[in-house]
Amino acid sequence: MKKYVIKATALAIGALVGGAAVASVDFSASPFVATTDTFASELNYAATTGTAISGAKTVKTKLGFGVSSGQTRFIRIDLTGAKLAVAAAGADVTNTTAAAAANNFQNVAVVQGGGVGDAYVIYQVTGAAGGHAATDLTTIVLPNLNVTNGNASAVNVTYALYADAVAAANQTAGQSLSTQSGALFTFGTGIKFKVTTKTATATVADSYKKFSGSYGPVEVGQFDYGTTGAFDATGAAATLASLVGANTKVAFTGDFTFTQSATTATNLRLGDTGTCANGVALTSIATNMLSASYTLGTTAINKSLCVTNDTVTNTTPVALTAQTFSVDFNPVNSSAGTGSTVTDPAATTLGAIARDGTTLTAPFVTIHPDYLSRVVLNSSYGADAAVTASVTAENGVTCTTSGYSTTLKAKSQLVINVKDICPALSNAGTRLAVTVTVAAPRTNIDGVYNVMNYDVTTGKTNSLISYVMVVPGTN
Repeated sequence: MKKYVIKATALAIGALVGGAAVASVDFSASPFVATTDTFASELNYAATTGTAISGAKTVKTKLGFGVSSGQTRFIRIDLTGAKLAVAAAGADVTNTTAAAAANNFQNVAVVQGGGVGDAYVIYQVTGAAGGHAATDLTTIVLPNLNVTNGNASAVNVTYALYADAVAAANQTAGQSLSTQSGALFTFGTGIKFKVTTKTATATVADSYKKFSGSYGPVEVGQFDYGTTGAFDATGAAATLASLVGANTKVAFTGDFTFTQSATTATNLRLGDTGTCANGVALTSIATNMLSASYTLGTTAINKSLCVTNDTVTNTTPVALTAQTFSVDFNPVNSSAGTGSTVTDPAATTLGAIARDGTTLTAPFVTIHPDYLSRVVLNSSYGADAAVTASVTAENGVTCTTSGYSTTLKAKSQLVINVKDICPALSNAGTRLAVTVTVAAPRTNIDGVYNVMNYDVTTGKTNSLISYVMVVPGTN
């Protein structure tokens, strides 16, 4: 279970560009063209337990040194991170520069290696009647391959041309006529789960009960679930069914109590991005309304999490608090074919509800009779702003009155006596917290709490303490 986040990212698990199975690596260009072929890392290509790779395993290269008619040369192919799943054959190698089949190599034969389980093969090629230039394009379509490195890194291939069999067999240093090395193909996630964070703003003009005049629905984050285009073993784009199981889900956490979704589920649902239309019901919503989930299965979906401030169960809608929602993608392994192994990523930020005004709190305030206790607000805002204040008392203690409001004039200071906010507490209480809300941008409002011990007889100040008020939840 992931940790509940109360605090956004375009989490994208995978952003690969897929395509048809093409030449995996082309050494014929200068510099050579690096491979873009990517196989889904969740799938198993190992011998015995997996499926051999049958697509996107072609090597293109210039021959590298001329071969005259009837002359023999030796092409050696070495693999790192893979081995042959099918035996190599002479038909693997062609001179694709030849204008006609008669001008291809006169003969190609596997002379060493190339067996199932080998990581190398040596082909002996014999020059055609017209011979072959060093620039002739040679293509080697490798047999099916099993991966031996657990998909941990790219499978690399080395092409080397030798004049004689001994040098080819021993890979004698300095004896190759031409050598090229590079990645044959790479691995990357086949699963796309991209998060686009969104923020819904509760407006102070509506006492934070609405989002710009509306109770909702509004978006608090978007996710896009599907495939990246990474290949399966055949070189085709891997499907969700091959990558994940039917119980794959996405979970959301946050304080959804304002939606009263346990009784009014339409207040917390998925919807179209940008509009929240075409609502999709969530699979489950916790009775405490602190979490919810949706079973994704193997069907791609691009939706937003949409919320509405309840007006049904809550006859009087509650004030929306500023908070951040988290999203947790929970993939499970597929049982299709030889199965898959998926990684469960950590939860990340989905989106947020923000307030457009300023809320400041003095966490400790006293109304002891020997002290003068005040909240001081300063505004650099260019317009008058409404101010409301509320208190939080100790457990079992209540304020005798509530509902304080006033106005903070433009570009001015306002001093509020705490006893004007709460004249007295029950049970002889003297300690409380004060929260003020100002209908002005946060960047334009500052506040401090000030308490002084004032001797009314002598007129002297015996002590004076001030501390900066904080945004709730940031202290």
